[in-house]
Amino acid sequence: MTLAWSLAELPSTQHRAGLAGLVMLVDFTRRHPLPDGAVLEVVHLDDTAFSMRLNASGLAAVFDRAYAAALEETARAKPWMRKLKDGSKTTEVPPKRREPRTVTGKEGEQTTTEVCIYDVVVPDGGPLRELAPLGDDGRWMGLWRSWVWNTLRAIPKQRTPYNSRAVAQSVVDDEDAEADPEEAKDVSLAWESLNGDNSAKLASTYYLGAMDVNAEGVSFRDRGRFLFLLHFWPFAVHVFVPRTVDAKGKTEKDGFVVCIPEVTQLAGFVRRYQRACKQRSPDSDRIWSDTPSQATIDLADAAALEAERWLEGEVGKAVQQDDARATAGFQVIHTSREGNTVRLRSNHLVAPSREQVDRARIVIECWSHLAKHQVLRNVLANRPWWHGFERACATTPQALTVHDKAFRHDARVLFDHFHPENRMTDTANELSKAPRPLESLVLHIVQNWIAGRLDGKYGLRWNEVKGQSGREPEYVEKRAKLATEAFLAARSRPGREFARWFTATLCSVNQRLTEAEFVAVARALDASPDHVRSLTLLALSARG
Repeated sequence: MTLAWSLAELPSTQHRAGLAGLVMLVDFTRRHPLPDGAVLEVVHLDDTAFSMRLNASGLAAVFDRAYAAALEETARAKPWMRKLKDGSKTTEVPPKRREPRTVTGKEGEQTTTEVCIYDVVVPDGGPLRELAPLGDDGRWMGLWRSWVWNTLRAIPKQRTPYNSRAVAQSVVDDEDAEADPEEAKDVSLAWESLNGDNSAKLASTYYLGAMDVNAEGVSFRDRGRFLFLLHFWPFAVHVFVPRTVDAKGKTEKDGFVVCIPEVTQLAGFVRRYQRACKQRSPDSDRIWSDTPSQATIDLADAAALEAERWLEGEVGKAVQQDDARATAGFQVIHTSREGNTVRLRSNHLVAPSREQVDRARIVIECWSHLAKHQVLRNVLANRPWWHGFERACATTPQALTVHDKAFRHDARVLFDHFHPENRMTDTANELSKAPRPLESLVLHIVQNWIAGRLDGKYGLRWNEVKGQSGREPEYVEKRAKLATEAFLAARSRPGREFARWFTATLCSVNQRLTEAEFVAVARALDASPDHVRSLTLLALSARG
């Protein structure tokens, strides 16, 4: 049969990404030996449509590549336990073998313990294996496999297409291990649905976010030729790992974020995607050695910014010289697994602009999760970079704000990046006729207040103590003390109360501002005191 699809007729982002995944998988399959008698030919491919001719054997070859899997040995400290079918109790799964392992403790002591060795099924990844960057030690493929196993195929019975193709005598995580790999049911069902093109039940295994029925009792169904495409969208996505930091500063993984492209140019997207994947960084994250550094993000929706940078930035320009875009945005889905239940944490369509991508680059230089998280939120919402920091600082322990070296570093970096005029000397500022923005004025006021208080209260001046081993540390200590006290005072005063504190405290020292600058600060305190509070908290962190 001959099958044809156009991007315009497909009903969702996942379907359009599935068509792109099918294009890559067909190309991958055709570059490997096909079974005798198999027909698999590309009839037409351009930026709007794709068509191919195939028979049942050719379809089986595509599915065998899509769901290819292999057995890998894994060691467990304790035997694998499985619930009986009636759910009444659990029973131990016999391991493939047991063997001794030497374990090194935190103090360097070595102990010998016995571990259980099991065979587990690992998805192959098909064309994605060819797109992994050189020297990444399998981190990107490992991330993709982990996402598939913990999101789309979290329930053991959902893994049957992989298990049925793995050469295994015992599959420990699936009760259907006796499935015949040569007669996979998924191929016959797909061939039948493509012939009739009838409606079929739409499961969350193929369409992320689908349910049996919605709140109105309407079931999720799809046409056969459209449902067929949903087997392949996982081959056209970017997977990320969001991280969270608790009140004690401990960093943890927070599920997975998958970035599904809204494809607008089919052939162009395939070229850009393949090149972008190869140009990803092979480096590991500084905390999790098994996770790629570029895959860890501080805000779920920020995955779209990173994917946009890969596809439409330097890579896109190298593949296609004109300004045409291959995507119109991304469906960003954040999931986490609890047992056999996959929870949909968020599901947004994000269409970042190139300006937003450029603004977000600054987070590369930031260290603090809090700062990066808030700046990325502001970038995506087209708000000023400092927006919302008054609430973030008020609800976050001071150990992660003014007392955190990383947060103070980020405050300095953000001021210097978005307002380079802050690097000018006082003389240069006085000679400059251009009015300074509110951000620079607040930073100037805070800096003058700290310098004035250090001089008036402790008799410390930077130009006098700089380089003196005895007095410079005292200067730094007193400066941090003043900044912390002011930070806590500003953090606890919202609205008008903060405005009164600002004028009575920070303006109590001589501030070298022009009349127009004084008026600008006064109007900001009157119209939006919380905005000034955000800047004040950041300035105290930057200069403390």
